[in-house]
This record gives sequence, structure tokens and C-alpha cells, in this order.
Amino acid sequence: AETLTAFGKLSVDTGILGNAEAYVEFLATRRKSNQDGNRQFTLDYPFGSPLIPAELRFATAALGPQATNPGVSVGIRAFTDYGIYQSRQTVDYVRLNAGLRGDITDTWRYELFIGKSWNDGEYTSDLILTDRLNQSMDVVASGSGFVCRNATGGCVAAPALTPSVVGGQFPAPWFDFVTDPITGNTAFRESTAAVSVDGPLFAIWGGDVQVALGAEYRKSSINDTPSTESQRGNLYGFTSSTITRGSDAVKEVFGEIEIPLVRDSFIYDLTLNGSARYTHYDSYGGAETWKIGGTLAPVQWMSFRGSYGTSYRAPALFEQFLGATSGFLSSANDPCTNLASVTNPLILAQCQADGLPANFIQNSSITVIGLGGAAAGLEAETSKALTFGGVLQPDFGDSIGDISLAVDYFRIKVDNGVAQLSAATVLAQCYNNPERTTCSNGLITRQPYTGAGTGQLSVIQSFVNISDAKVRGIDFAARYSRDIGAGKFRLNANLTKFLERYSRTLPTQTPINVVGELSNPQWTGTFDASYARNGWNFRYGVEWIDATTSNPRAALNGFSPLIYDLSTPDYFLHTASIRYEQEKFGITLGVRNIFNRTPPTISSDWTNTIGNGPLYSGYDFRGRSFFINMTAGFK
Repeated sequence: AETLTAFGKLSVDTGILGNAEAYVEFLATRRKSNQDGNRQFTLDYPFGSPLIPAELRFATAALGPQATNPGVSVGIRAFTDYGIYQSRQTVDYVRLNAGLRGDITDTWRYELFIGKSWNDGEYTSDLILTDRLNQSMDVVASGSGFVCRNATGGCVAAPALTPSVVGGQFPAPWFDFVTDPITGNTAFRESTAAVSVDGPLFAIWGGDVQVALGAEYRKSSINDTPSTESQRGNLYGFTSSTITRGSDAVKEVFGEIEIPLVRDSFIYDLTLNGSARYTHYDSYGGAETWKIGGTLAPVQWMSFRGSYGTSYRAPALFEQFLGATSGFLSSANDPCTNLASVTNPLILAQCQADGLPANFIQNSSITVIGLGGAAAGLEAETSKALTFGGVLQPDFGDSIGDISLAVDYFRIKVDNGVAQLSAATVLAQCYNNPERTTCSNGLITRQPYTGAGTGQLSVIQSFVNISDAKVRGIDFAARYSRDIGAGKFRLNANLTKFLERYSRTLPTQTPINVVGELSNPQWTGTFDASYARNGWNFRYGVEWIDATTSNPRAALNGFSPLIYDLSTPDYFLHTASIRYEQEKFGITLGVRNIFNRTPPTISSDWTNTIGNGPLYSGYDFRGRSFFINMTAGFK
């Protein structure tokens, strides 16, 4: 991957409109990336084709019709090697913001803001075209070789089946004819306008009651256009994709208030705060969110704090407007196939409700269609968050230094979560669940049974509001600072202990606390020490991830600990940097992952991996890296 970034900011003191400051910000990035892979190239030679050696020809078409060319039976199937193929992407992002902020009175301020962003992506993959492959397999003899029966488009006859072909050694003209770089494009646009004011309302016992009020408008749109070959389902071995196109707009009003009830009296501080926001989306309506909190400091060096509030996440445009993508599952995945041998009463009852006979056998594959949830009334995710804790900041004087200790408990619960159910889950929740969760919301369609070969099943993998998640834990923070010589020395430590974490797709599932398992460490922490003097800052940091293991739970699912290793040791990353900064200029030099620590390795098949490392954001998959950052200001 290669990323280029440009950023600029300009501000001007106008001297008018309440000593207003006008500002403009510009950000532009281009990311170019590519990935190499290897895949199988399955070649279905038609039954009776002269391209099949005589000694390998079957007497009958026992292998059945070709999946991508149903009118032609398979004569022999060769699992060959495609070789290296490449996927590549180019993403351009531009954001332009502008605003005006100034004074309404001596104590009240205002800000006006407008913003616009453009995001354009182009994605390309080297793929095989189904119609060209089928055309090249339909050949007739010509001299000592073969030519395409239909030569349209410069068709090149497929090679006769040989050991070289099985090994992936194809004639270049034929390979170039049946493969092509396939390109799709994605465009995302967003416009934002906002206004806010803040200042004191009136004075009470502890000081001024402060408020902030504002409104915001945002409009966004997405237009993802796959290649025409993808749209018409002409990619061999890949599902089809259609256009994902849609837009949404949101209007918001919000307010915040801070009430200092007591200050420097019989207790040092008692402050309450609250906020509320009303949001209305064109796509599904409005919702309110709110938060209340406060701080209590009996004395200056000890305080307690807490908050409770609600929030929500609007469905992304992709989740709402995803264009239909098609795929197939084997007929064996139909719960009603071989119905005469089905003994599960729940499945039997639903199959009978579908109008299927007792001897029903599914002879067709299951059509699977994935699409966005806007048409099905997809709504926002909602959540509730509770936090409370305390801070100690004893004053030991300059001879010892400043010490701060903080502990906070947090609990976040997400309901009505957005999830795209797999076809297997949709079928199981309809046919093998007494609540018939997915039978009645348009996710399953069965063709009426009129005789052998009918009763085909279609399943929609739509985004729906059905999942939930929860996390609980405790945050610990410690800070120590002291003047040493002409500079200041600092130590920081931040630790998080997770008590509970689960995420389930269906509310009928039993929650499984995954804390301590792969990619869900019980403890994480960051530690750093720095010394700053005369514009120089020297820093050394360590990131820590606790050891994890999924061996016990995996063993319950048949993953023997004698064969599979699904555990990781404690993991540490060390980083060092030197920064020099003046008023208008700054430069930082540093190295991340000083000791080139590689991610821990595990066995495959249990969780997502990169290579043999578990996919987890805390592990460094790049290795030791050096960086330099520079900033410059002009006035």
C-alpha cells in the first residue's frame, strides 16, 4: 500500500462580526494498494469434447450439467492451477471545511461550519469470464488443432487436456482471451452544515450555569457500480453484484448544560451536567438520545464522577442500500430435502406448512441473495452506557512531584444491532426454531410444489435489526510528573481489565463471555515515560496485550488440544521517539516495534487469521518501522 496525504489550514482574524475568525481546512489523500493471491481454476470439459483424450472419455454424462452452462454436460472436470492473480485499488479522498467563529457578547460565542467530502474508489481484480470460457470450450477440429465453433470476439480454442494444463501451464492467447481485469467504482459524498452557540445563562451558588445549543444537517450518498460483467453474473467462480445506490439526510438539534451546585464551600465541588439530542433521518425517522452525569469532590485532592446515557448508530448507507448479490448453496442445505427421513418435529411442521409431500427431495440448489435492509425497514442500533469512578490527586509538593490515580467502571450494552444473517442461520431460525424468527419477514421464499423438480428455495441475506452486544470493564490510569533540572519528567500508565464481553447475532442464543479468549484479552495496557526540555521531548512507550486462549472452548467443539494450538502469550510492543517543536515548526523521529516482535501464531480454522496470526488490531503485522512527522505553520 502507498498513501499520499496533503493537509492545509488557513485562519484569518476578520475584526468584524464579533472579532470573528474565519478558517478553511483542506485534506486530500490517495491510497494505492494491491494484493497477490493464488487460486484454483476448475475446467469443465464438455461431454464428448474432442479436447478430452480418448482414454479419459466416459461412456455417459455421469457428472451432470455444468453449473455455469446448464445445457451442457460435464465430460471431465480438471482442477488446474490459475496461478498468481492480483487485486488492486485506488482510493481518493478530499475534504474541504470552512467556518466562522466569534463573539456574540463578552461571554457568549458562536460558530458556523460547512463541510464537503468526496470519496472515490476504483477496485480491479484479474478474473475469468464465464461466457468466454464456455465459448472457448465449444470447439471443432481444424487441421492439426481446434478452433472455436463460434469465433465471435476473437475466440481462442481451449487447450486439450494434458498434464501441463492440469499443472496450470496454459497457452497465453487462450488464457488472455478468457481472463480480463474487471473494474468497479465506488463514489461516496457527504455535505455538512452546523451552527452552535455557547455561554453562561445565569449565576447560582457554585458559579455560572453554562449551556451550549446547536443544530446540524448532513446529507450523504453512495454509488457503488460493479463492472458490467459482475452485474450480469459473468464472473466464473464469483457471485454477481448489482449497483448499490442510495442517499440519506439527517437533521439534528442538541443542547448541553453544566450546573455548578457547590464550589469552594462545605465541599470542594459538586457539578451536574446533562445533554440531549434529537436526530431525524429521512430513511427511518427520528430518535432522542440523552446523557446525565456529574462530579463530586469532597476535597480538592479527591473526586468522584459518573454518567449514564443513551446513544444509537444509524445504519450505514451500504447496510441500507446494498445491491443484490447472488450465490448458491447445495440442495443438501434445504432442511426439507429427503423429508421421509426427517424426524425433527419442528422441521417437519414447517415443511408441511410449505406444502411439501412426505417424500420430497430437493433437486435444485438454493438461491442466496444478499441485499441491503432499507426495504425491510432497517432501523438504528441503540445503546446504553454507564460509567462511574474516582480520581485521587494528592499534593506532595515539588520535592516529590505530582501524582494522579484514577479508576473507572464502564458498562455498554448495544441492542437492536444491525447484522446480516447467513443463509444457514436464516433457514435454521425458520425451520428449527419454535419462534419461527425468520419465516415471516420476507427472508425465505419457496416455489410452490407441483411435482418433481419444484419446491426450489430462495433465501435473502438482508441486514436486519436482531443482534446485541455487551462489554463491561474497569479502566485504571496513573500519572506522575516532576521537574528535573530544566525539564519535566512524566510517567503514564493506562490499564483496562475486561470483565465481560459478548456479541450474539440472535437474541435466542446463549451469550458467551469471550474475555480471555483469542482477540479478546482480559488485560491491555500502555506505559510511557518522557522527558521534555527546551522544545525537545524524548519518549519511550510500551504496549501490552495479555495472554489469551480459546483451547477450552474449542475442545468442546472437537478441536483437540493435541492437534490445535489456540493460545497466545503476553505480547509487548516497544516504541521510542524524539520530537523537537517550536511555535511554527515541529519534527518527530521515531521507531515502532523496536525489537521487531512478530504476532503470536495459532492453528487455523478456529478464528480469522493473517497468515497464522490471529486477526487483532493490537498485534503489529508490519514489523519494525521508522517514521518521521513534520508540521509547519505560517503567520
